Amino acid sequence: MSAPRPDLPVVAVLADGTRLPVQELARAPTLLADEVVDAADLEDLSPIDAYGAALSHWNFAVRREVGEWKIQVYNPHFEEHGWQSTHTVVEMVNDDMPFLVDSIGIIFGQMGIAVHLIVHPVLTVRRDARGILQSVGSDGAEGQPESWQMMEIDRPRDAAQARELERRARAALEDG
Repeated sequence: MSAPRPDLPVVAVLADGTRLPVQELARAPTLLADEVVDAADLEDLSPIDAYGAALSHWNFAVRREVGEWKIQVYNPHFEEHGWQSTHTVVEMVNDDMPFLVDSIGIIFGQMGIAVHLIVHPVLTVRRDARGILQSVGSDGAEGQPESWQMMEIDRPRDAAQARELERRARAALEDG
């Protein structure tokens, strides 16, 4: 973890009371660094939407129990999420394992859902005993590898298709 800067408080307190090192929260945009995402993949996103997407995924990943498969499917609206997209977003955070992107891609294909963007870094993370994110490092850093996937897809036809998508993705992860 980076050394604390004297001009920043040591922790930020999130709305749910979670205490998070500020220097880690400030690293959310690193999810969009060149080594994680090709800049050409982000050409259709405004800077505020690219930053908002990264921050949203980071906030989703802040708390995760060991072995937990986290997945959320939502339609980002600026007023609610701080960024917007014409597509549905699928965010996943889980233990790294082979064929995750392929497994989820098969589900999209079976459901006739087009994929517009896939961001799928494997990040080395350290979490405390409660599953709170403490640090994120690169390959070779101390910690456990986690897959942080974010996909922009066609909007589901209706709420039932969105629930079915989430159910199938969760089942694929658990079978992995």
